[in-house]
Amino acid sequence: MSSVKVRDFTTLAEPSESVVLVYFEEADGVVHVYRDGTVVLASPQGTTVARLPQPDGRVWRREGYLALLARLGATEDELARAADTIVARDDALAYMGFDRAFDHALAEARVQYDAWAARQPPDVAQMDEVQVDDWLAARLAELRAVHD
Repeated sequence: MSSVKVRDFTTLAEPSESVVLVYFEEADGVVHVYRDGTVVLASPQGTTVARLPQPDGRVWRREGYLALLARLGATEDELARAADTIVARDDALAYMGFDRAFDHALAEARVQYDAWAARQPPDVAQMDEVQVDDWLAARLAELRAVHD
């Protein structure tokens, strides 16, 4: 069983050049991310330093969505399945071209949201985005408690 420790430097009172340090006990290695986009991967097997380019829209959307799912309590398996689905959907949408893909995705999302909202309590339609996120997090927690 491997142990992973995460140190989040964004919570410090004083700003730090570091953003996060992830320690992998099994490999005795670290991933250290700095604010300027520098990433250091270090272990007894070697060290690599890289400067990350700014992500394109596809990467930003994918990582933002996965971060949202993680904040809502998604498990590792759920995150892995979501990542696979995102790649497949992104590839399909990229094939269409941006304008057509955007219109298609927006229309599809609206249909799916409306169908979902119709199955929910009436007050859900009146909620703002933060309230819906909180409501969804509570429902996910209830479902996970039943299945654990």
